[in-house]
Amino acid sequence: MPSCPDSEVIYGSTPLELDWYQVHPRLYLTDAKLAALKPRLREEPYASFLKRLLECADKKEMPHAALAFLLTDNPVYRDHAVAWIAGQLDGTNKAQWDATHTVAILYDWLHRPLPAELRERTREHVLENGREAYRRCAMHETYEAGVYGWNIAMHGFLKAGVPAFALYGDVPGLAPWVRFAMEKVRVITHALGPDGVSPEGISYGGFFSECYLYMAALVRDLGGWDPLAQSPHFRHFAEFQLFSLLPAKALRNGRAHLGFADGDQWNWCGPDFMLRLLASAYGDPLAQKAADLTMSPDISAAGGAFFNLLWYDPGVPATASVESLGLTRHFEDKGLVLMRSGWDGDESVSGILCGPPGGWQALTRYPQCIGGGHMTPAAGGFQIFAHGEPLLYGAEYVFKQTEFYNAALVNGQGQLGSGGDWFECTEYRRQKRGPKVMAVREEPDGVTVVSCDVAPAYPDSLGVRRHDRHLVHIRPDLWIVVDDFSARAPATFDILFHAHDERNAADRPFVPCAESAWETGGQKGRMRVTCLTPG
Repeated sequence: MPSCPDSEVIYGSTPLELDWYQVHPRLYLTDAKLAALKPRLREEPYASFLKRLLECADKKEMPHAALAFLLTDNPVYRDHAVAWIAGQLDGTNKAQWDATHTVAILYDWLHRPLPAELRERTREHVLENGREAYRRCAMHETYEAGVYGWNIAMHGFLKAGVPAFALYGDVPGLAPWVRFAMEKVRVITHALGPDGVSPEGISYGGFFSECYLYMAALVRDLGGWDPLAQSPHFRHFAEFQLFSLLPAKALRNGRAHLGFADGDQWNWCGPDFMLRLLASAYGDPLAQKAADLTMSPDISAAGGAFFNLLWYDPGVPATASVESLGLTRHFEDKGLVLMRSGWDGDESVSGILCGPPGGWQALTRYPQCIGGGHMTPAAGGFQIFAHGEPLLYGAEYVFKQTEFYNAALVNGQGQLGSGGDWFECTEYRRQKRGPKVMAVREEPDGVTVVSCDVAPAYPDSLGVRRHDRHLVHIRPDLWIVVDDFSARAPATFDILFHAHDERNAADRPFVPCAESAWETGGQKGRMRVTCLTPG
């Protein structure tokens, strides 16, 4: 094994310089790992993981085809990978997102099979594109450099970080680049809120988590420091995934979670393979159970499916019981409370959001917005999924207006940050204030009461003295909303609710059915809304 020269010392203690200098493959995969995997590919769950990998490889998706070649020795998959690399280098198959990090992975995994001339061109491509991303991020020449929890920022760092670990030892002078990548992961790790919830929601939050775990695994395995061991956020990630998951019998492609931010109600990235890594990292049977429950293609996106083979730890059994989690969970940093009537597959799932847009840790520790612009002006907004259908739902992906989120307007105006294309939390950060969940109480006979202080979410100019919202869930399918308003001057308070159709594409009508009562719903479930007070 080549010895790292003094000029290439990173810290003098990392596995990358001590054990892996000029050795390939080393990113997520080693020759020893391959040798251990190959004899087990006919066993479960490896056979199922392989089946999904090959489905992606047959579509010429990367890095799936490269891993398929290494596991099966089928030259067709090697040819797919070589052609894909060539297309990246000559610009004929550019995707929506810069794929520099994927090219870097293929450079490492196919280091021996690649033709020498193509390997050299690939190295230069990864070096040029990765170094430019590194320079812009390290010099803070891009806004993304300081937005630690934003999905796009994490992806920008990914295309800077993976090349450093792929090229080290093959290109001189990369030690500072590797040190930057390791330090950046440390900063991002400590910026994440401790409750496992992304302020960007399921879709964009999943994209962030995928990119983060790509880098965290490299720093752990090659950098000699384990970011996941220092991360309360990812220790609670599995709990959030499970509590936000819709009832098992209602899960299908395009509908998997309650979502309280931009995006869709399903996963763009994972989460099955992410949960595999976390199960292994923490020895956590609950994360392994969550991975099993979400590995269906209807729930987990295929983009990171190759990691199921690489990150599955057979020493962590999926023996945890979801019932042991209880029925209510308060994710305190983001002010999100999720409630279920059970875990039998037909239960109701509901939730209410009332916290600072980026979470309390971000608000109190950072002057900048570290969570991007995918949050919403939706304090006090809540959602209900019951009887197999979305009955009250959020707005998914629209202009940032409070009236879209089952929340209240004051004198026809929305909350701070309302009205733009992207959510802007400047006033929250200037004033260091935010709406909050005041209490979550479990009462006898299946009753949960959530009490929220929504008033800090409104501009001072509206004169809101008090807006307390109490959401009472009487299991399985009765909810009572109590709103207590007061203002410094006479004011109007409008509460708007939305009931989306079965594909969450448009509002269903609320049909009058009695005095101060309306019905809405679809073929499986219906809901009656009754106003108990004048107005």
